[in-house]
Amino acid sequence: MLADVPEARQGQVKVGQGCQATFFGLPNRRFAGKVLRIAPALSKERRSLRVLFTIDDLKDELRPGMFAEIGLGTDPREALLVPADGVLHVGRADYVLVGTEANTWQVADVQVGEPHNGDVEVLDGLKPVDRLIGKGAILFKPLIVRALLPAAPVAPAGRPMIARLIETAMRLRWLVLGLTVAVLAAGVYSFRQQPIDAYPDISSQMVQVITTFPGRAPEEVERQVTVPIEIAMRNVPKVEVVRSRTIFGLSVVQMIFEEGTDGYWARQRVQEKVAGLTLPVGAKADFGPLATAYGEVCRYELAGDGTFDQMELRTLNDWVVIPKLLRAAGWPTCPTSAASRSSSR
Repeated sequence: MLADVPEARQGQVKVGQGCQATFFGLPNRRFAGKVLRIAPALSKERRSLRVLFTIDDLKDELRPGMFAEIGLGTDPREALLVPADGVLHVGRADYVLVGTEANTWQVADVQVGEPHNGDVEVLDGLKPVDRLIGKGAILFKPLIVRALLPAAPVAPAGRPMIARLIETAMRLRWLVLGLTVAVLAAGVYSFRQQPIDAYPDISSQMVQVITTFPGRAPEEVERQVTVPIEIAMRNVPKVEVVRSRTIFGLSVVQMIFEEGTDGYWARQRVQEKVAGLTLPVGAKADFGPLATAYGEVCRYELAGDGTFDQMELRTLNDWVVIPKLLRAAGWPTCPTSAASRSSSR
């Protein structure tokens, strides 16, 4: 049977050494064997050593192609076993804490073999009469690492920077407390003064060119108005998307600018392009309001008690209500959508 032994354990394999094999197809059976031959070199791809084992199959239970796990070492009844918790792995080596005659503990380097039901086999570095720490050994691992590592050079300053900072803060405790209170007050003030919108506008900067061409079919408006405007807007700086909609007598071309573009700067660039266009007679281009799709804040309906007809309500809305609304701060436009209904941006 062929098996791969990891490079780190190649020193534990010897010709004639005993082994124990557990096959996946027979998990409750253990087969004895020994090492027959060892490859002369490591495999470069797997970084392992190819070893040939002979397995004793007294009852003819094994079949070609079966997979198994092979444990190297002696019979567990003859091996030197120690609790697995008492072996500490530091780097690529294994260590245990061994008691001395002076009732002290010293670090011993050991070579371990296969595990056996919570214990581990020790091949070298430990005697049967040695005393060692079992489950509590993990608590001493930082001390073992510190003892094994070379002493670090002392910095010229003498003390770590954190220690000096802590000492300075304790000496100037009132100054530290004053700075803490000042930072806390500044944070509270900034929080109270920060403009917070209940429904933030997360849409991109948008500029609309709305062109009216009364009495014209959508195909004619598309050909004479929408297409020339789209072509002119393709080289506007910082424009990401150009969209258009055309209906009977109306063309709407929408430009989406990059994130962070100033609205007035974007409208100025678009206005320069529109001024250089030659539109057909009767077509009038205008800009949409300086607002986004989230800019519609309310809709209202102007209704009477029956003494005013629809025409009078429309006149009152256009000449009295809308001019007063437009005087409010941040109210760019208030388009009328019906005889007595309006939507405000």
